[in-house]
Formats: sequence, C-alpha cells, structure tokens
Amino acid sequence: MNYQEKFKILLKRYKNGDSSRLEYEEMIAIIRDHPSLYKELEDSVDHDWLTEFNGVGEVKIKKGFWTSKSIAVALASAAAVAVLVLAIGWGMKSDQNLYIVYQTNYGETQEIVLPDGSQLTLNANSTAKWMKDWEKENRREIELEGEAYFDIVHIDDEAEGKAIPFDVVAEHIRVNVLGTAFNVQSRRGDAKVFLERGKVKLNLDNNENTSLVLKPGDQVSFDSETEEIAQSVNETLNSAAAWKNGVISFRGEKLKDILVSLSDIFGKEFICEENDLLEKSMDIGVPYMNWEATMESLKLSMNVNIESIGETYKISSNK
Repeated sequence: MNYQEKFKILLKRYKNGDSSRLEYEEMIAIIRDHPSLYKELEDSVDHDWLTEFNGVGEVKIKKGFWTSKSIAVALASAAAVAVLVLAIGWGMKSDQNLYIVYQTNYGETQEIVLPDGSQLTLNANSTAKWMKDWEKENRREIELEGEAYFDIVHIDDEAEGKAIPFDVVAEHIRVNVLGTAFNVQSRRGDAKVFLERGKVKLNLDNNENTSLVLKPGDQVSFDSETEEIAQSVNETLNSAAAWKNGVISFRGEKLKDILVSLSDIFGKEFICEENDLLEKSMDIGVPYMNWEATMESLKLSMNVNIESIGETYKISSNK
C-alpha cells in the first residue's frame, strides 16, 4: 500500500470519528512528509461543505432524508477536517521557515540549482528539502524522499579553511559528500546510491559504525526488510541511473519489481494474474516520456499487453 492509499484510509476513519491516537498521528506524519497531500486535504474540506450543505444537502433535508442527528454528524466531520487543515497548515508553515521544499509530480522530472550553486535533478514523485540556514550553520544538508541526481559544488569555509560538508539524508541512509556527482534512490523503505565521480561515505541508518566508502562506478543497495547490503562495481550513469538521461531502464529484473518501480514513477496501479509472467526477468530500455507514450514502448519492449481498466492497468502475455 502506498502513502496515498494509506492517507485516504486514515482520512476516512478520521472523518468518521474512528481514528485512534496512533492513526491520527500517522496521518499527520504522512501529510508532513508529503506536502502535496495538504492540498488534497484542503480540497476535501471544500468538497464536504459544498456537497453536504450547498444544494445537495438542502435537497436532502427538504425531502426528509436527513435528520437533525445526521446533519450534526456531517457538520462535526467537516469541522474536524477543517481544524486539521489549520493545525497541519501551521506546522507546515513552521517547516517552510526552516526548509526550501522542491517536489515533482508523477511522470515529471525537474532541474534545480540549489542556493549553494549545486545542481539537483529530481526524478518523478520525489521531494527534496534544503535547509535555509546552511550558511549560518556552516553545513549543507538536504532531505530526500524518492530519487535524485546530485552534482555538488565544492565550497570552502574561509574562516576554518576547510570544505563545507554536504549531506544527503534519506530513509536508512546518510550520504556524506564534499564535491562529487551521484544518484540517490529512497523508496518503499529501500535505498540505493550510485557514485559517478568523486568520493562519498555512506552511513546506513545514520550509524557512523556502519559505513561504506564508495569509489566512482560503485553502487550500493540496501534492503530494509532483510537488512542486506549489495554492492556492484563498474556501473555507469546509463546502467545505474538511466532516468537522468531520459531513459527508463531495467536489467534482468523481474516484472513484479518493474511494475512497482513504474507505479512509483507514474502513479499507476497494475495487476497481473499470471505468476509466470510476474517472475519473468526482463531487460528493458524505453524513452522516459508521458505515460501514454512510455506505455506503448513498454508493450513492445516487454512483449506484453497493457489494458486500461478504469484507473488500473492489466498486464498479460502477448499470445
């Protein structure tokens, strides 16, 4: 279950008055981690007021379908969500005072020049938060959720005569950098770091005692479920982070894992009822374009049928 689905379930329970304290706190944490959901929350408030009390609600009342009790429940639900919007909005504004937030939608990439002059390319469905007080703090730090390619500029601290550090913080990993180019992916609790040039130190779960030093061409993957670390060498940008060059690429990956990645990139839901097909390993390289154009390329590359069923796409063998 992705964070959007989880958010909708938790919001529905909150509206119905069924949320536990832990569920309430989980919903707020999801919204703060994914600022785009705040707009969805605001839209939910507008929808509730318009639907329940603007026209539709009046007709229902006139026809006798609504009781005073049901009106009170609906009012309480809409009011509760409105209070939630104000509470989270205050928290997010406080957060905005500390960070500059960059965010991409599904199927979108974005080229960004950070305030220190470093360049950031943000992949689809990703969020990066840059600390505003980096000069005052004399350190550079960016929090990442999703995937991004970094090209970091070297900056010396004139007072201390040494480089100002640059850290990328994602779930389970911290990448310590001076001046280098690398790719970081952090999705669904797993992490992957590829170093194109320069040198980085990778700390797992922010633990200084569990660290690796990467050389150019190294790629390290961390599976949070098994806590296993996999390292490969002699990788290139095209093999490890092809999306940066406008290509969606998979090498020897099972279809079931490919569909998860495509869901993260394009926000689509896939179903496949053929277990043999899901377990099939594939080599795929297709242009990174809008979903419809990419889908046509995927059909040919994977030799499958992709059928749209409402908001879901069914994958089947091309027989």
